Amino acid sequence: MPSHLHGNLVPLIKFLTGKCLCQVHGTPSTHFDDTVVYSHRFHRVIQPSAWSRKRGLAGTNPLTVPIGLLTRHGASEFSLRALSEVRFLRVVTTRSIPESVFLSQLVKAIRDSGIDIDATAESLHRRRDPNAVVPSKVDSPGEFLQPFFQDLVDHLRTFAPVKQDLSTMRQLEAANVQQALTPDRSRPESAQLPTTTENLTSPSGVSGAPTGSSVGDVPDGPAKRRRTQAVCNPR
Repeated sequence: MPSHLHGNLVPLIKFLTGKCLCQVHGTPSTHFDDTVVYSHRFHRVIQPSAWSRKRGLAGTNPLTVPIGLLTRHGASEFSLRALSEVRFLRVVTTRSIPESVFLSQLVKAIRDSGIDIDATAESLHRRRDPNAVVPSKVDSPGEFLQPFFQDLVDHLRTFAPVKQDLSTMRQLEAANVQQALTPDRSRPESAQLPTTTENLTSPSGVSGAPTGSSVGDVPDGPAKRRRTQAVCNPR
């Protein structure tokens, strides 16, 4: 049996017989089938994890999960009210919390701004090629909305950082923080000691002798010579 037909028959057999394909053939298994798609198996029940336990999903059939357990606001989700009134509802799956928040907020912002998606998409088609036939939004909805989300993605790409550049920026920031916390030991210890008048050497080689105006104005005469002699020849 072709793989694509096999994959389509699995949910049908489950709903018609209440059993998975492996049970129909008498071979118990923990998966609906043996097909591996992008390194993922199709488990018969949702596996336990912190997230699945928190949402009450662990151990439930992924084909019959109540939609209220998957929505952001649970039973308070407004779209469920619309569904109960037979309004159109379609679920778009996401794989992370940022994706869920981004898409939900994007749709909310478009609604609050009063932007007509159909009119905007048709306008973009006519701007690009006024003579081209606009695709049908019923028969080819993806092609009809293609200019709309293509312009949106192009705009986001202009200020989205490259993954490698973002990693380099984080490493540089961490290095700067580490350098700020590490004391500077490149300077010699002698340069860190305070310099006093007693450590200075006069041009004549006499230690501690006053030089020029560094110790103020000292009067000339015998008093100066006596003080110099006392410093050079301590008793």
